Order: sequence, then C-alpha cells, then structure tokens
Amino acid sequence: MNIKDMLAPCFCVFVLLSPGVWAQSWDDLSPETQSVLSRFESSWEQLDVKRKQSLVSGAQNWLAMPADTRKELASRYEQWRALAPQEREQLRAKMQQFRELPPAEKRMLRKNINRFKRLPPAKRQELRQKYRKLSPSQKRALRKKLRR
Repeated sequence: MNIKDMLAPCFCVFVLLSPGVWAQSWDDLSPETQSVLSRFESSWEQLDVKRKQSLVSGAQNWLAMPADTRKELASRYEQWRALAPQEREQLRAKMQQFRELPPAEKRMLRKNINRFKRLPPAKRQELRQKYRKLSPSQKRALRKKLRR
C-alpha cells in the first residue's frame, strides 16, 4: 500500500469533518466565512443544503487565496457587474464558443493572447486602435489568420 492510498481516506474524513462544510446554521460558520458570505446572512436559512455547501466551499477557497489574487478577482468581478446584461450575455456566448473549439485552436488562441499581453502597453493600444479601424471583413480575415 503506497502513501497515497493511505492518505486518501484521511483526507476524505478531514474534508467531511471540516467546520462549515456541512454547516446548516449561519452561527456554525466561522467568522471569516460569515464575513465573505455576509450578503447571504438574511436569507441563509431559506437556502437549500446544496447551495449552502457550494457557498461555503467557495468562501473557503476565497479565504485560502493569496491577498493579491483575491484583489485581482474582486476587480474582475466588479468589471463584470458593471457590464450591461446584453454585454454579459455576449461574453457568455463567446466563452461557450471558446469551450467548443478544438484543443489545438484553443492553444493557438491562448498563445496569441499571451503574446499580446507581453507587448508594451503602448504597442497594445496601437494594435487595438488599428483593429477598431478595420472593416468587418478585414477583422474576420485577421481572426482567421491568427487561428493558423
């Protein structure tokens, strides 16, 4: 029996006995978890068990993140909330399109995005401006070229 086989049952027991994972009452949550989930306090008792577990798990993940990661994610979330509903829907549709792409095409897109992110800010801005000036057919041709 290897170490992984021995530790797996211990890990499962640890997770199942962790405070908050099976918490049904708001008062059972740690103060840190309550702080993260504070907007749910008034409706906590009305939430179903699965929803509570999902929220507690997310809060625990949040609390385990480094502060700089939390700050970045909070900023992105605020940007998301600032979008109009139709913009959010467009982004959801684009993400779905991306998920449905073949793995090779996903890799190529990620490679191009990373290459773009490594450019100096002034060069990125210049490329954005040039892209905005292209006609729809020119934009399609450029996107097709970048997928190769």
